[in-house]
Amino acid sequence: MRKIFFSVVLAVIATGLACAQVVLPEEALSKLQGAVFEVVTKKSETDPISYDRELPLDRLPYAIRTDKYNPIGTAFLMDDGNFYTAAHVIDLTGKLLEDDFYIRDVEGKIYKIDKILSFATDRDFIVFTAKDFTPGKGAGLHASRDVSMNTQIFTVGNAQGEGIVIRDGMLTSRTPEDQNGKWKWLRFSAAASPGNSGGPLVDKNGDVLGIITMKNQTENLNYALPLDELKNIPENRGVVERPIYYSLPNIEGQRFFKQYSYEVTLPKSIEETRSEVWEGMKKCTAEHSGKLFDEYRFTGPKSILKTEKNSPILYSSFLPSFPLVLCLADNQKWGAYYPDDVKTYDLEDNGVVSYAEFLRLTMAYIEKPDSISEKELISNPKLCMDYILKASPMKRAVGTEVVNVTSFGEPVESSKFTDCMDRQWLVNLWNVPWADVAVLSYSLPLPDGVFIMFMMDDVSDIYNGWNYDIPYLTDFVVPGYVGTFEQWEEYLALPGDVYPRHGILKGCSFDMNKKNIEYSFGKQKGSLPVKLLSPSLPGDDYLCLNYMFTPDEKQGLGQMINGVTFLTNRGGDDFRTLQIATMMEPPSGASKSSVDNYKRFKTGAYPYNGVPFTSEQSTRCVCVYDVQQGSLKILNMSVVGDNKNDEVRRFADGVKKALRVK
Repeated sequence: MRKIFFSVVLAVIATGLACAQVVLPEEALSKLQGAVFEVVTKKSETDPISYDRELPLDRLPYAIRTDKYNPIGTAFLMDDGNFYTAAHVIDLTGKLLEDDFYIRDVEGKIYKIDKILSFATDRDFIVFTAKDFTPGKGAGLHASRDVSMNTQIFTVGNAQGEGIVIRDGMLTSRTPEDQNGKWKWLRFSAAASPGNSGGPLVDKNGDVLGIITMKNQTENLNYALPLDELKNIPENRGVVERPIYYSLPNIEGQRFFKQYSYEVTLPKSIEETRSEVWEGMKKCTAEHSGKLFDEYRFTGPKSILKTEKNSPILYSSFLPSFPLVLCLADNQKWGAYYPDDVKTYDLEDNGVVSYAEFLRLTMAYIEKPDSISEKELISNPKLCMDYILKASPMKRAVGTEVVNVTSFGEPVESSKFTDCMDRQWLVNLWNVPWADVAVLSYSLPLPDGVFIMFMMDDVSDIYNGWNYDIPYLTDFVVPGYVGTFEQWEEYLALPGDVYPRHGILKGCSFDMNKKNIEYSFGKQKGSLPVKLLSPSLPGDDYLCLNYMFTPDEKQGLGQMINGVTFLTNRGGDDFRTLQIATMMEPPSGASKSSVDNYKRFKTGAYPYNGVPFTSEQSTRCVCVYDVQQGSLKILNMSVVGDNKNDEVRRFADGVKKALRVK
């Protein structure tokens, strides 16, 4: 049997030179002992998580180590035969991984919570029955008839999850609730620790004044709901009043408010009640967030297309090394951003994990090891998350020790999501039972690996928040399309049932034989001799795509490949680059620098006149090889090293002569 000991904190009240100890009468203590219960949930019996060493569970206190239940709050029996607690203890508007709720008496006996009789989430109370519980004669606490200020009171509750504790203080005032003053909280000075929630606030006779609900975070005063307030909720009704504050991840400095109101007809089982309230909450959140998403997506009235038609984003060329995200900043201007502090971790066989915290998410870019195929990386979400945990381990505290998590195991759910750019994201969900959190990830396969956005958060926020936010955010991700020649061939050869191509890559091809490189990426199509790029091919050679946004009748915004860049023998003495690109004329109202730059290209002004020049430890040559209405076709070449004018000139002449544009 698990014994729970009651401790009474003695209060000393001084009046003038006299003082006296105030304690609860023995009869009241005995009654509280039989009427106050712990609210508990079962501990998970399985742990799918792997660690870098065996968990040192022997470091935990014996009572915690051997307890099969998690104490989460307090409930008490009244003389009407019903139990009372705070609504947030039962978490009516949320979701838990272990959501069977029980009460536990002083002898350690367990009773399952059965019927919900009444509740109000704003007043934070719930009344319920317990299965197979039969109250003894005269059991249950009485309601206090005297709620006078500046009188001695006691808190009774499961403080810190270590059993029922009684502590004393003063009833100091009545405080109106914040929103509209519908009722007044009882404010008191007695200590109330985590776990006290739902316990009774009692007077000097052990009679109940109210239900302990919350702590004041700025002062040593706590709150209880007066017991009389329960009469203001209609009989056989449950009232949900929940403010929803919603923040879109890429919209800075704005929170969107909605009040959710709902009534439940009672009595119902706890499972039925929680399910009905949870489904209602999800529906409300989905509708609220969906309306916001529609405003800011590319077809919405607050989208970049509607508010900033001349934004550089709409006519710039993108080739990011770490994926960008389109965000609306505090200055109400759209921009393309990436994390400030991107960290890297080297995997085996030339693999790399780059990761950072950004927009309240974790973003990671896995450049796959040479020994792993793209198909294996795409098909193995456990492997991807294991790589991330290598780079940035999650910690689990066990007593005074900290253990690294090495794997979440296989996901409990997997699905697919296609964004407005016709890119398929691989969706995976993991549960972490001991922390009652979940991990939701969205993965975007790319030629050299996978880009992943994921969030670890409370189960409620994952299943009714981030499950809407992350798919919304996918539309705004601007990835880079970079890979070695071999990686591109492997990526483009993936069967559609393994991974379908991004919309921008449909119909694209890349092929390198002993003599020629044949490429076709959108309107960028051509053929080049292998030896022209580098006599050492194949080597450390990369292909990069430049792309830009274009208007799309259905989605508002689409994408167009406007450049192909070859980097051959990167890191070697013969490192050279060749970019074949189309430069679009900036629209009316574009920035002066963009317009001037286009004019310099079009007129062949320096340095775009085909004459070699030195820049950033390379010798470059940029020239226009075709002029069309509203666009220019350019060649941008470089070889490593300063003042290699003759070499880059020969390179440029060879490209102009040999390039076959289709």
